[in-house]
Amino acid sequence: MKIIYLIIILTYLHAQMPFDCVFGKTNLLNRSELQSNAIIDFRKGLEDTLYIGTGNGLGKAVVSNPLSPIFSIIDECGVSNGDNSSCDEPLLPEGGIPALKTYTLDDDGKMIILSGAMSTYEEADDDCHARGTGISWSEDSGLSWQYIGQPVDDGEPGKFINFPWYGQQLSKKVWHTTVDNVSYDVAVDINRKFIYSTSWGGGLRRFNYIESSTQKDTLWEVIPLPMDNQDSLFCDTTYYSSHYINYEYNPVDPPDGSDNHKTFSVHTQLDTTVWVGTAGGVNKGVVRADGCIDWIHYNTDDGLGGNWVIGVIPQDYNTYTRLWLISWISPDSPHPLTYTDDGGKTWHVVTQLLDMGIIVYNLSFSSKHVIASTDHGLYISDYNDGSIWHHLPITNDLNGERILTDKYFTAISIVEDEFDTLLIGTEDGLSIISMGGETIDNIRFWETPISFSAYPNPFFINEYNQVGNDRYVRFIYSNPNQNSGNIDVFDFAMDQVIHLDNANPVTQDENEIIWNGRNQYGDKVANGVYFCRLSLKGKYYWTKLAVIN
Repeated sequence: MKIIYLIIILTYLHAQMPFDCVFGKTNLLNRSELQSNAIIDFRKGLEDTLYIGTGNGLGKAVVSNPLSPIFSIIDECGVSNGDNSSCDEPLLPEGGIPALKTYTLDDDGKMIILSGAMSTYEEADDDCHARGTGISWSEDSGLSWQYIGQPVDDGEPGKFINFPWYGQQLSKKVWHTTVDNVSYDVAVDINRKFIYSTSWGGGLRRFNYIESSTQKDTLWEVIPLPMDNQDSLFCDTTYYSSHYINYEYNPVDPPDGSDNHKTFSVHTQLDTTVWVGTAGGVNKGVVRADGCIDWIHYNTDDGLGGNWVIGVIPQDYNTYTRLWLISWISPDSPHPLTYTDDGGKTWHVVTQLLDMGIIVYNLSFSSKHVIASTDHGLYISDYNDGSIWHHLPITNDLNGERILTDKYFTAISIVEDEFDTLLIGTEDGLSIISMGGETIDNIRFWETPISFSAYPNPFFINEYNQVGNDRYVRFIYSNPNQNSGNIDVFDFAMDQVIHLDNANPVTQDENEIIWNGRNQYGDKVANGVYFCRLSLKGKYYWTKLAVIN
């Protein structure tokens, strides 16, 4: 699923998903590995390959040696590491990757699909918003790629237009911009060759990706969903008068619009069913032979734990599929989980994580466990349970390297043995851990500093790298001889703010010192530019750090 958030990446886009005003920007990274330390999602490719959605582009990992993955980027031309690649037009969307999925094809190849998003400042409300940058897909395991832009409406902003739907002309509010129109999730119907997108303001849409390969201007098809006051929406002509009269597709807050038209998640199942999560619950659609869809709309009145369904995630058993919903009560607040074992006839609510004040971003599965990635770290449950959860801590690795965040966005099993070994994605890098409780390696990417630099810079003191009540910034410096180093931080008046001497080696040639943005008295420092002086082997090195509250 997405969770995107991230973007990231993370923090939150209007409290909907991990996005913020720095979404899609590079964080001092070695661009031959990954382009961002904000890791949103993992998906399995061929053999030992994983695809990685990050806060700034698509990455790949080869895990033939699970304890030492080999990372690379996939550039805008769809080429790993960008080796001498060129293309007339970009084939991958710009920015971060809020949605990433892979599907196994009949020839055992992989179809890969992803969406893109960037942050943009809007003068209209003096705020940052996310904007969608389109969707890309590959039908040959990543050898070649195709791209289609983010769907928008033609028409005057704020007005309504008509759109066709299997014999009906329905009314839809114009969404003329890619702002607040991000494909938070995508899904593929392999048999009918449909790609589905859920994008809040853009609503639920799909297109035929075979036709689009030769017809790049293919229009996205708008798919109507029940309004908030409707528990179903059917294709039968006998229902037209009662179901479609006065119908308006309007993804704005009630009473003007419908929460159920603000779409966030989508999952295709058994080639005949599509599930769509919205701000107003979840919708089960049965796709007819002609492509029309009959919908049943579920919300808290039907037993869901919350109406903001930001994730629809299948857990496959031998004889049935359990469908999990990440169903928030409201955006960015603790919530229960919801699941159904019978296709929506009955719903079950799991409350332990809600009772603990935890926000779940993603669920994944190994052969033994259900794994919840949350704002309080990683939680696991027995594969056949899902109601009792236990915290799985990530500690310093053998080199003393730390993951400086409590927000974990994704996890995937890379070795299944007595304990399982997981690769974890956070807003502060990757971690390899054993479910036996061992942190094997904490992995982060940055460009080798010439002498001395700070990351991230600017340092959003209320957003980045949160552990407990503190956020952290890292000072990185070259130190091939591993000499003792310390840092003094000064304000703009050159008054000393704090002295730091907690150096830690991060590579054979580099050290880091971590700072929580507080002065020597324990108070958070004010907005402004700070001058940071490294003392190393009798010499001084300087860098500037911008702190933003």
